[in-house]
Amino acid sequence: MAIVSLLVLLAILMVKWWSNRRRADLTNKLPGPYHYPFFGALPHFLFSPDKTWRYLHKFAKADALPIYKTLVLNTLYVNLMVPEDIQVLLSSGKYLNKGQTYQLLEPWVGKGLFNSSGMKWWERRKMTGPAFSIGTMRKFVEAFKEHAERFTQLIERESKKEYTEIEPLVSKGTMHVVCETVMGTKLDEDNEEVGKYLAASHRIGELFIHQLSRPWYAFLPIYLLTPSYWESRKVLKVLHDFTHNIIQEKWKNFAIKGASLKRGAGLLDLLIENSLDERIPVADIREEADAFMFAGHDTTTSMICFALLLLASHSEVQQKVYEEVEEVFSKTDDSTFYEDLQSMRYLDQVLKETLRLYPSGPMISRYITEEMTTHTGYILPKGTNVNVRIYDIHHDPRLYPDPYKFDPERFSPENCKNRHPFAYLAFSAGPRGCMGNKFSLLMGKTIISSILREYEVMPVDTPKSITLVAHVVLKTKEPIKLKFRRR
Repeated sequence: MAIVSLLVLLAILMVKWWSNRRRADLTNKLPGPYHYPFFGALPHFLFSPDKTWRYLHKFAKADALPIYKTLVLNTLYVNLMVPEDIQVLLSSGKYLNKGQTYQLLEPWVGKGLFNSSGMKWWERRKMTGPAFSIGTMRKFVEAFKEHAERFTQLIERESKKEYTEIEPLVSKGTMHVVCETVMGTKLDEDNEEVGKYLAASHRIGELFIHQLSRPWYAFLPIYLLTPSYWESRKVLKVLHDFTHNIIQEKWKNFAIKGASLKRGAGLLDLLIENSLDERIPVADIREEADAFMFAGHDTTTSMICFALLLLASHSEVQQKVYEEVEEVFSKTDDSTFYEDLQSMRYLDQVLKETLRLYPSGPMISRYITEEMTTHTGYILPKGTNVNVRIYDIHHDPRLYPDPYKFDPERFSPENCKNRHPFAYLAFSAGPRGCMGNKFSLLMGKTIISSILREYEVMPVDTPKSITLVAHVVLKTKEPIKLKFRRR
């Protein structure tokens, strides 16, 4: 028996040795910049968020490699830089696990659709899909239109100012839209809790980046001793209390009116209905609500703010959008509002080019649980975090000539024909692609078209004057400032 036990132990040790040896061999064959002994690239992530952003972008541009590695302590990150390799990763059902960095968001958004895997992910995606169907979007645009008109009224006051910091304005507007549509709860315009939620949402993103750049925080006894841990608990309470209150209010309505799910129901209605059928635990409703509040609000706010910045700085493009909007709305009425939005082809190109230049999610990541062979011939070891640096893909001159130029014609039907399907990743791609892409684009179209019908957007800040920073979604170091002038 002792001999058998010894042989089993030796076999286990041999497998582990071989596995570690193969991992080391495969890692050494991957190209990448110089790394400090033991620390790897860690020292470069201790900078301020704007310096960290510049460093990451510099890495990607350095040698125009199809792939490069980044080592942080003993954790391997591999960055894919060509569409063919990205397609191998994102289109396969084998590589659906989110990267390990997403675990840092679990205290906020839990382990629901946003970052779960396996059967739970598949069931949740199937369950929530109807909340973003065409039928639901047709219903949602009515709320988009109402809030866009209210938003435009707020700009009347802002137009008298020397300039407007647009993110707080846009952020509050999109928050009300998300609550009324996705959450099915209409909030008072002067609801103070909205402002608290928005401030907490911004701060938790900063704390996420702070924690991400300090790997030793992964050792819980150390993290518990830091001020950022205790601050994050307070911030998370604000975020969770907000969604909890919305859910409780929705539960009351279900209890009073009875549960009857109608076509075009919002996400929260679907979740509560499924909880009554015991297809989702009641406790899990909040994690899905938290995730969709974040994904639906922050990303759309980012897109609209950058779109207004670009339109203000390119008057000829703004004029062309204005003419399209006027032409469309002069021929129709409210009954065809959804179709009107769909027919705004040039505005659609503007938003897609905005998201090319400033993708709301500048990077996505997968954790591979088996070896992966890329199209370019590299073998990535099991247990690797594989990053898709969307911002850098979108600024690759091999894919987009003169990549920093704002040119909506890149997304004309003719110019899209020959583009690799994985060269544009504003909403990710493959099985885990963003479910809310239509929601975001329709909301953006509604708000921007409403503004441009009444106001001309004038530059104060420009694309050259802003500084991008590392954050959960793409943001600027200082708020974007613009001016509105009534037409």
